[in-house]
Amino acid sequence: MKRLKTAFPAAGLALLILVPAWGARSSVEDAGDKRLRELYDSPTTSEANKQKIAKHLADRESKRKEAVKVISQRRNQEASRRSHAPAAQVRIFPARGGLVRRRRALLLVPPGAIAADLIVSASEPDPAQDAARQAKMTAAGLSPVLAPVAFGPDDTVFNAPATITFSYHPRHLGDVREADLRIYSWDAAAGNWRALDSKVDADRRTVSALIVNLSTYQLLAPSGAAK
Repeated sequence: MKRLKTAFPAAGLALLILVPAWGARSSVEDAGDKRLRELYDSPTTSEANKQKIAKHLADRESKRKEAVKVISQRRNQEASRRSHAPAAQVRIFPARGGLVRRRRALLLVPPGAIAADLIVSASEPDPAQDAARQAKMTAAGLSPVLAPVAFGPDDTVFNAPATITFSYHPRHLGDVREADLRIYSWDAAAGNWRALDSKVDADRRTVSALIVNLSTYQLLAPSGAAK
């Protein structure tokens, strides 16, 4: 712990500001600022020392705002990185198969599903088709339960079905019945959603479906499906 001493001799006082570890620093600095303001308002403090106190407080406030700005920028950059960068790029081997995960979506590729090594990615879908996907969803009377996930390369066709699984939490459902949950794939060529034969496991809170190609998948439910 460091001990800094700021003296104001004309007022006959000395202010001790303790600077501890980072976790407790803010409260001590606030207490120090309060004491400085009290000194500033004191009738015994000279004008020269008032100017010093005012400058000190202004400098502290400027540094505090800059620190908040830097922290905010870092948080925004981290959120952007998590949102837009692929969550996974996994090499799948023919003999072993493999798993690819992004957020609440999990892709299981079984052994023998591919003939050669394949790097499978999981990312945000193409934003250029956001409007088309949403329009078709609304026209079909569907509502999103979870965010879509794009698995690629999108020209991949499996020799044996892979399994895609979405895990959900009750807070995602709202008024939707679990029995009405379905996984849909987005057919970019046809510009339409295609319902998959989905299995709901209410105990594990998962919905699974078999797929034979990589595409954009999303967990949806009928808009009017109430509990």
